[in-house]
Amino acid sequence: MKNLKQNLALMLTLALLISFVPVTDVNAASAKLPLGVEEKLKDAIVLFLGSSKAIVNGQDANVDSTNPEVKPVMINSRTLVPVRFISEALGAKVDWDGSTSTITVSSDDKVIKLKLGNKSININGKNEALEVAAQSINNRSFIPLRALTNALGKQLFYDRGLIIISNVDKILDTTKDKAVIDEIIALFTGQVSENNNSNSLKSNNSAAANNTNKITNGRFAVQQGEWIYYVTRDKFTFKLYKMKDDGSDKTSLKNERTSGIVVAGDWIYFPHGADSNLYKIKTDGTDLTKLSDDKAQYISVYNGWIYYCNRSDEYKLYKIKTDGTQRTKVSDDDSSYITVAGDWVYYSTGSSHNSKIYRIKTDGTSKEIINENGVREFKVDGEWIYYIDTSNNRFYGDIAKMKLDGSQKTIITKTYAFDIRVSGDWVYYTQYDESKKSDDGGAIYKVKKDGSDKTLVVDATCRLEDITDNWIYYMIMQRIDGANIYSVLHRVKLDGSNAQEIGF
Repeated sequence: MKNLKQNLALMLTLALLISFVPVTDVNAASAKLPLGVEEKLKDAIVLFLGSSKAIVNGQDANVDSTNPEVKPVMINSRTLVPVRFISEALGAKVDWDGSTSTITVSSDDKVIKLKLGNKSININGKNEALEVAAQSINNRSFIPLRALTNALGKQLFYDRGLIIISNVDKILDTTKDKAVIDEIIALFTGQVSENNNSNSLKSNNSAAANNTNKITNGRFAVQQGEWIYYVTRDKFTFKLYKMKDDGSDKTSLKNERTSGIVVAGDWIYFPHGADSNLYKIKTDGTDLTKLSDDKAQYISVYNGWIYYCNRSDEYKLYKIKTDGTQRTKVSDDDSSYITVAGDWVYYSTGSSHNSKIYRIKTDGTSKEIINENGVREFKVDGEWIYYIDTSNNRFYGDIAKMKLDGSQKTIITKTYAFDIRVSGDWVYYTQYDESKKSDDGGAIYKVKKDGSDKTLVVDATCRLEDITDNWIYYMIMQRIDGANIYSVLHRVKLDGSNAQEIGF
């Protein structure tokens, strides 16, 4: 394969030449590259989500020369990057204090401090909130991409997993420069490959799979960029839609039964059809592909693998590559609420209302029980697990938290919760109302992670579905003739304002 730098230079040169050729086809203008962009990229860092390769100042580089598993990842719809690589590539100094798990980045007139597990970044003595906590992944410190670039005073370009960090605002235009952006992405995905130069970006027979380095669970509403992908019931069947964040451009992607979805890169992964077989489909609704005949549930995607509960084999824990290969049983336990974080798979076993929480290494070794007190549902957030403690009630429980290893178990608030989600500094949950004794749901509340500021958000009989960047998605249950039930999807701002019915 040609050297990456040569490929990039040739591509940019050709684009510049094309820009000087008179044309009558107006569509040809979309391939035009702004003058001087090659100079901008010489002083930029170029990465791709899920790739261990990079371009720094026009030169090929590895994100981590000793660990190829270190690469940009996506967690809770946020892109996280290794602090040391980005900072040092920009000329900053990075120090690590293992005794306090603190990273210090020094650059010009800025001193930036981060502590693993904390959702804050300190810039010259001033704390700012992080949407995802700083954390250790593959023994390297990661924080949200935008927070790091902002702290270092750099500009960020992001498109379909392509990351460019530079001093230039809007270094490329996603519309006018789409052809050039596609070529740069191709250098990472392996579509440009002619030899085996180990210092260049190599071809990959499963580029789409290996570029979806994302940690997330099957959900009913997922935000990626300006698009919301969601599942709603059209009377008695789940259907897959997408729409812009402002509610426009609503589009049906799949009219057959769909359950919890994972959006990773250009693909949506989900159990599909009456048998809940594992499928994927492009985010534009094309290329529906069956990955497995297994009846799948509780899917989680991480590092090019799909982890799932296999209902075809007594609900045991399985994994399969995102291209449908290497189907592997991870554990003989029945499994639900599967979440992958770092080297561990977290899952619950037993009754759906009174489960135990286990964790096991992604290779199927080192299984541990970390909570056996009775759990209804749990969510992993940074170095903590937030869960519904049902030890005193079979169906509903208190909001609690514990460390990833099961230590420091703490009740956050006493309540009757049966749905739980985590976003930012808040835990959101549905609270059963004993006075109404309704099986159709309850009101939605939020409470700070320290147990303070409990707040009513949605005063209705509903079920909490998911939290995206700006919205809470929930179902309001309705009955036909007092018997058959169906749900209508709604959303409301995180502060409880601007409630909207999404409908079917």
